[in-house]
Amino acid sequence: METNNKDARLIITNWKGKRLSLLMQDGKLCKVQAEDPDAIRVGDIYIGKVKNIVKNIHAAFVDIGDGTLCFLPLDKIREPILTNRVYDGRVLAGDEIVLQIVREAMKTKEAAGDTNLSFTGKYAVVTTGKKQIGFSGKLTAEKRNSLEKFIKERFKNFPFGLIVRTNAGSLEDFFLLEQEILTLKERAEKLLEYAATRTCFSRLRAEEPIWLTALRDTYREEYRKIVTDDASVYAKLKEYVRSEFPENVPELEYYEDPSLSLSKLYGLEGRLNEAFTKNVWLNSGAYLVIEPTEAMTVIDVNTGKFMGKKAVEDTFFQINKEACKEIARQLILRNLSGIIVVDFINMKSEKHCSELMGYLQALLKQDSVQTNVVDMTALGLVEITRKKVSKSLAEQLL
Repeated sequence: METNNKDARLIITNWKGKRLSLLMQDGKLCKVQAEDPDAIRVGDIYIGKVKNIVKNIHAAFVDIGDGTLCFLPLDKIREPILTNRVYDGRVLAGDEIVLQIVREAMKTKEAAGDTNLSFTGKYAVVTTGKKQIGFSGKLTAEKRNSLEKFIKERFKNFPFGLIVRTNAGSLEDFFLLEQEILTLKERAEKLLEYAATRTCFSRLRAEEPIWLTALRDTYREEYRKIVTDDASVYAKLKEYVRSEFPENVPELEYYEDPSLSLSKLYGLEGRLNEAFTKNVWLNSGAYLVIEPTEAMTVIDVNTGKFMGKKAVEDTFFQINKEACKEIARQLILRNLSGIIVVDFINMKSEKHCSELMGYLQALLKQDSVQTNVVDMTALGLVEITRKKVSKSLAEQLL
């Protein structure tokens, strides 16, 4: 989520056997990612063996080692890399196939994989299967046009697919973008060469830890300060920040006060507990009720103690607007996904309803996870869908 970086800081610490990356802004916890060092990560690349093909769902289940199965949709396959034979348009049981993890294992679902390998940088992504050139939808039309012209001139016969990320829009010139694309291209070529020499069930590449990809994937200059109490993390961060933020280096702090831990300094346990509460109070005195269910998450907007002095219709509009901002934060903080139904306070004004929908859509566009808003019903219900790519915060911290 894009932030105003006046007081935006990333905190990296170890907590109950997991490494946490926490984004805080203006004293509020905005995003949490918990890393289990032994878990399969999104971005890892393996040589797996196709265990079986399930025709009725047009998918394969691939063993990536030790009996760990990965779900592979066959309709998304583009030029897969097989290490035991030449690909002839079919994927068969017994095939040894290179795939990348694109979704974590969750509850009863296996991890999901893709044969279109992605190599992600701060400004671009290079892909092996999809050969077209794409641009982030968050780029302005002017910036996209200049980037498209540059890419077509400099990478006319590029052998891979290419996606230009939102971060590229912050560049005044495209030297860093060009250098990164060349680096990612070399990385992809080396991995494909390496795959040809490795045996089945090999892990060809391990994704960088979450706390490092969190930096890579953020908007330029998003963090004013990065704080950690882990010496190994600090050393790697120091090296990474100097190379990736040459002009605007965030303040990097190694915290080492034995009398007060970093987690207690920021009250992390209390803040994390708040991320699981049913009721979320707004500054106005209104509040949200967040109810996760098996099928969906329901969010109810309530007036609570709101004491607005304006007309009732304007009061409801202001509460709903405030609720939109908090809902956008809670979706990211709790990492909610699937169907989210929001029961806004009913408004009679079509103008207010239209403005509210536009405001909500603008807020949710800042989410790095694909999020879509469906129109508001006559009863003030709004359906939101958010793509599931990783576990909810509750599952991460189990």
